[in-house]
Amino acid sequence: MPQKKKTDPLRLPLKHEALPFSDIYVGGKPVFLLPRGSTKENAKQVVVEHVERVNKVAKLVSSGFGPNSSYKLITTDGGVSFLTSDSYTVFSKVMLKHPLEQVTAGAGIDVAKSTGGGSTTTVLLVAEVLNKLLPLIRDGMKQSTAVAGCILAYKRAMAQLDSLAFRPERPLEWVQEIASTALAGTILHDNRALFGRVLRDAIDVTRPFETGELWRLDDIYVRIQAGGSVTESRALNGLALLREPMHLSMPKELHDGKLLLVQGEFTIPLKGGTMYYEHTFRVTSPEEYRRLLTSKPEILRSLVERVTLTGANVILLERGVEDYLIELFARRGAVLIRRFPPPEWQHVIEATGGMPVSIHTATPSDVVSVGKVEYKTIGDSTWWFLEGFERPRSCEIFVRGPSTLYLQEAERLLKGCLKMLKLYLQDPKLVYGGGSFEFALGEGLKETATEIGSKEQLVVERVGDAFLTIPIRLASSAGLDPIDSMIRIRSSNARTNSDAYGVDGVSRKVADVSKVPIAEPLHVKRQCLQTTMETVITILRIDNVIQSRELSKKEKYYVERQEKNSPESRKKTLLEQGVW
Repeated sequence: MPQKKKTDPLRLPLKHEALPFSDIYVGGKPVFLLPRGSTKENAKQVVVEHVERVNKVAKLVSSGFGPNSSYKLITTDGGVSFLTSDSYTVFSKVMLKHPLEQVTAGAGIDVAKSTGGGSTTTVLLVAEVLNKLLPLIRDGMKQSTAVAGCILAYKRAMAQLDSLAFRPERPLEWVQEIASTALAGTILHDNRALFGRVLRDAIDVTRPFETGELWRLDDIYVRIQAGGSVTESRALNGLALLREPMHLSMPKELHDGKLLLVQGEFTIPLKGGTMYYEHTFRVTSPEEYRRLLTSKPEILRSLVERVTLTGANVILLERGVEDYLIELFARRGAVLIRRFPPPEWQHVIEATGGMPVSIHTATPSDVVSVGKVEYKTIGDSTWWFLEGFERPRSCEIFVRGPSTLYLQEAERLLKGCLKMLKLYLQDPKLVYGGGSFEFALGEGLKETATEIGSKEQLVVERVGDAFLTIPIRLASSAGLDPIDSMIRIRSSNARTNSDAYGVDGVSRKVADVSKVPIAEPLHVKRQCLQTTMETVITILRIDNVIQSRELSKKEKYYVERQEKNSPESRKKTLLEQGVW
């Protein structure tokens, strides 16, 4: 008789586990194409379902649109809280389960990552375009026809962009207005003029536009410290380092200092790098023992002498330092700051304009002038402020505020503004905001749609109507009547023969936004348009959504244990323990 195959006991489920069956068989014959429990939607229901899912995502962030937006307080599964009105932060922290919801949120995230803004506008436009096209599809229009019409509308909208944009004569003068518009409706809304000046000061310090090295804006650090007033926030021509003084006798304030960047560490290196060694010393006389005791301090004192010869009294050290040397530097009235991670060390190099050198090759020409070095205790934190460098390639923005939640959101917003300004300075083209750009784009699409002699004409008109919902939303959030506002914008544009009228959400009126001014970079609007239409086309081309059954809690326990007990996992564990 054939021997019965033994069952591996590790493969049997425990009491709190269950086997995750993927059963497609009934009576030994394959009946199901997908595992039992999977869901599949038919083509007729899928379009309506998709629009409903996209509308849910749009509703989640619609209250954060415009200068009169509301904030959201989010607590993640890990217990971390966020205060924000930015849809990019909302989508990054909230878990969306349905694939269509993830696609829609991903469109907003991609726009914000690539341009620094525009995520909310993109999500709202995706929802509005689909809502406008849904009645046509219900009336019998094929999805392929709707896709062809969207492609045609996309091409015509892209052709209008350059005619709606303008290139300012002095691009740097518009930095404050761009930042102020981007921060409207955010947690920094009431201080957007202040932070507009702060960002302009940071650009003036780093001079990326004059040098053509726009990468300098990527290296600007945003430091945050709770306490004090938001009005105390400023741009630093230098560094703000969260460090404690290494010795009580070190000076707390220096003027017209000399700074030296030292690569490596102030120690006596041991051969073998990071390996541990057991040292044995044999001496035959008291004199040899005395020389042994004094040799190391003599070598360390020679390091201090090399630094002294350079004239430096502020030393930034990449790594560690012997405790014996700390007191020697303090006696000589020098400030010593140590231990910088590689990214921060590179930032220090750019912000000081210096060049790191080895202590053995340092010369007076390697020293960099620093206007002021000051040590401050702010709340429970201790900071070293180094300001007044002559040739900085980077800088820092120091932000004060009432709470950590406020400051974390301010940091995210300022980093997004820096990304937006970098792309603007690469190609300084602007469009007017307040919904005037979307209004002109929508009107242009509706006018040119009459030239199309096929069903795509209806699609192009509906896409134009979708763009007109942006100024309608702005008017509603400002407490204005949407219909009256649209009539006033249309009549004012016709009277002045321009496209400059829109909704001033701060003053809560329809106005000539070119005089306010409300301006946004063209690259943000272009990316919003591209991502919106590409996402809409992608969703319209989906005819089925298939979702596999989610494993139960007991099945997840079983799968997790089997993965840990697999031969590959066992081998990896043994390798880590040095047994294999």
